[in-house]
Amino acid sequence: MGDWGIRVFQDDHAIDFGTDIAEAVDPNAFIEKFLRSFLGATESGYDRSECAEDWSTIRRVLAACEIVCLGMSRLGLDMASVPRAIREWLATDKFQPSSEICSLALESCHRLVRSDWLRTDSPEMWEKTIGPLLAELGGRYA
Repeated sequence: MGDWGIRVFQDDHAIDFGTDIAEAVDPNAFIEKFLRSFLGATESGYDRSECAEDWSTIRRVLAACEIVCLGMSRLGLDMASVPRAIREWLATDKFQPSSEICSLALESCHRLVRSDWLRTDSPEMWEKTIGPLLAELGGRYA
């Protein structure tokens, strides 16, 4: 049985995707390509997109956004919930997200936070995961 919880890295999809980011030759390019793809697929809003109700996509978006926050040295995030391999990579690689990546992460969180489905289906995740990521990225709710 895999990991599951409301924190970002309490999910196998997020852990695997975070590891993929850490192992990427160019983590900024990897994150940028993924977030641009997500934003393109949800241009009309998350709830009306092909991604709607796809937990693996949500978890990968959140993993990318949390890694961006951690790379920005936002100390408000709980590092204890981040897998050891990702913590070690962040400590040794000195990952610095570009301003473009930070903007894409912020917009991606905004797409998720505006989701009526996510707010209704998983209010705890909406409140305890997406909200704090938005705050860390410098955004506001809704």
